[in-house]
Amino acid sequence: MARHRTQGRRCAFESLESRQMLAGDVTASIVNGNLIIKGDRNDNEIAVTQSGTTLTVTGTNTTVNSNAAPAVLTGFMGSIKLRMKHGDDDVTLTGVTATGLHARLGKGDDSLDIEHCTINGDTTLNGKRGNDTVLVDTVAPTLATHFNGLLNINLGRGNGTDTLHIVNAIATGETNIAGRGGADSVTIAGSTFTTLDTELGRGNDSLSITTTNVSGKTTLNGGKGTNSIDKTGSTFTGGLTQKNFT
Repeated sequence: MARHRTQGRRCAFESLESRQMLAGDVTASIVNGNLIIKGDRNDNEIAVTQSGTTLTVTGTNTTVNSNAAPAVLTGFMGSIKLRMKHGDDDVTLTGVTATGLHARLGKGDDSLDIEHCTINGDTTLNGKRGNDTVLVDTVAPTLATHFNGLLNINLGRGNGTDTLHIVNAIATGETNIAGRGGADSVTIAGSTFTTLDTELGRGNDSLSITTTNVSGKTTLNGGKGTNSIDKTGSTFTGGLTQKNFT
């Protein structure tokens, strides 16, 4: 009888341990050719890769469509929509070509990593409350990510310390980067823009834009606070307006 109780406790513990190892679940599906990913209230960590019209969504300590195995989705021909919720989420897109990218990172300390992707349409990246990080081609910047449309990056609300790193990117449309409260850090290097408008908001922010070319109008606004700027090796062919930097 005691042995049965011990075995029961062991099974219950193993079941609880298994549930704790997987931090949440995301749903991923192709709808009318578009990839739609929705997170839950827990910490989610996923990676998305592409081969032809097939996308693979792999979770790390996260289930995808309630399964521990990667989700293999066919028929992708459109845009990507990310709707992450609460929790500290981590999303990586590698080698994906899409007609648009629209991401809401939700509450929590979130990270979005875009590596060697091509977005042939509008891109909107929205953080929320928490310390959010957006990375573009910071792992191996030998291949550029292309944004062929409007690029809007909003680093989030509240007083979070948000980080944006863009390395070796090409943006052929209008680019807007906005911060809010908190000490935000924006680093841009080795990139090409058609236009660039940054407004970093409240807080003591830093902007580093080096070895980068902007062919059209450039507006760099540090916002309220004591803000620093580095423009080493960059050219602003279409004219530069700069304010609120020391």
